[in-house]
Amino acid sequence: MSAFSSFFWTSFHRSDESASFRWMLLMAATVALMPTFGSVFSFVLGGGALIAWIYLLLDPKTFAFKSGEKLIALTFLIYLGLTFLFAVANVEFLDGLRAVVTNLGFLLLLPLLPVLRHFYRPYWDRWFLTSIAAGGMVSGLAGALLATYSGTARIEAFAGNSLVYAYMAGISALMNGWLAASTTGRSRLLHAAGSLGGIVALVLSGSRAPVAFFLIVAAVCVPVWIYVNRVLNWRRLLFGLYIAVVALAGLYQLLSTTRAFRGVFYRSQALFDTLLHPDIAGAELGFTSRVEMLRAGFAAFLDHPLFAYGRQNVMSVANAQYASDGFFHYTHLHNAYLTEAVASGALGLLAFCLVLWSPIMAVRAKPAPWLALAAILVGYTFIYNMTNIGFYHDIKVFYYCAFIVLLNSISAERERVDVSASAVADYKAYILRQTAWKTH
Repeated sequence: MSAFSSFFWTSFHRSDESASFRWMLLMAATVALMPTFGSVFSFVLGGGALIAWIYLLLDPKTFAFKSGEKLIALTFLIYLGLTFLFAVANVEFLDGLRAVVTNLGFLLLLPLLPVLRHFYRPYWDRWFLTSIAAGGMVSGLAGALLATYSGTARIEAFAGNSLVYAYMAGISALMNGWLAASTTGRSRLLHAAGSLGGIVALVLSGSRAPVAFFLIVAAVCVPVWIYVNRVLNWRRLLFGLYIAVVALAGLYQLLSTTRAFRGVFYRSQALFDTLLHPDIAGAELGFTSRVEMLRAGFAAFLDHPLFAYGRQNVMSVANAQYASDGFFHYTHLHNAYLTEAVASGALGLLAFCLVLWSPIMAVRAKPAPWLALAAILVGYTFIYNMTNIGFYHDIKVFYYCAFIVLLNSISAERERVDVSASAVADYKAYILRQTAWKTH
């Protein structure tokens, strides 16, 4: 261990400033590119977490968890433990293990809480805010290109799942919208472009519910922003709305002929017709079947509110409650809270809700705009989960946790705003050494 420790500290870590710069690059790239490239950056972030485990094991005193971090870690472990407990305590437990294995991301990423907090420097703030803007712009550009040239009905970019792509796009659009309203000059233009890109990606995902939830959260954010900033400049507000309408009209002209846009438009129209006229022939089957599925799932939960069925048996027990001759062709109940309740009981549902609240626990007394960004993350995720799966998906687990560990790392102390020149020089020398080694 001493030889490995010596190699790690001298050849890999080298200095706190150099390590801080590399951690910042890892997290900024994750925030900027995971909304588009999904699981690729789950692996990248997971690799960073393994390095954080090495820091924790080699120097547990320096990288010890603080009280707030212990609370977040305990929340993660309780939720993870309950999902595994009920998975293995019920029939088809091997299927249950496969169903919950992605939740191990909560355990894997735990050491990032103290490690990132230790290496945080004030210049990180600017990089992270810029990466949030980049996340919206890259996902929107990728979505527009794929919608134009691929003809796909539901765009997922490289995320692997259109609903998860929509989820991350919605968060990017909302965060950037808040930042655009709260900043000035070039920063405002940057975040406005990020918000617009997130909206493009969200619409082109072809998913109706995430778009509707985005509009609801955005409608809440406007009066909250006015209250927080104690200012209401009608001229500025109307000009901003005018710019937004012009930008959206231009995007409509550009994307209205794509299959993805037409698909979400006509399916939304069918849903409204069903809501207004529920007895009409040819009702929107996706909506009506999900209503029946919610009823069946709730009945299954009431049968076993404490000693639940395990994640692998959620759909089978819901089908057993279904009065019709058919059955549900889904892998979950399209409501994360009901899925958690049927899978892990009332305690599992409570643990799930505490995990959702973790960004607020992480942000604590952080300076603006971090509390607002944490509230947007929690609020949109909370409402998004009403019609979609919660966790049990690597990208959602890693994306959500990435923001939690970032919010936890941010410090209220802002003594230095620029990256250390020695850190940049050390990192360049490291890259050159790695390139020379690979060439030989």
